[in-house]
Amino acid sequence: MSDLIGMDKVLDDVKRKRQRQVVVHGWSRRHDDTHADGSLGIAAIPFIQAACNDRLKLTEEELQVFWPWPGRFRSVDKRREHLINAAALLVAEIERLDRRIGGEPK
Repeated sequence: MSDLIGMDKVLDDVKRKRQRQVVVHGWSRRHDDTHADGSLGIAAIPFIQAACNDRLKLTEEELQVFWPWPGRFRSVDKRREHLINAAALLVAEIERLDRRIGGEPK
């Protein structure tokens, strides 16, 4: 059971990041629902790439390829933070899909 303690911290961090997306940035359910093109999930890609860039060796331009919105994706040397951001974006996309197919999951 002690193996789950680390997972609990990670999930709490993802939850806090998701809450920050909503509260601080105002990216509400209504806002997220406007991204029916899958861009929330696509936006997770450069975060994952940046987190793994020590192996991928992508240039700054290559990290921009999947960034779906105006402006540039900003890569910082914080692998864990990038992965938490990616996970929170994926949660937002999953929530959006759940709403689209019939409301909140049970």
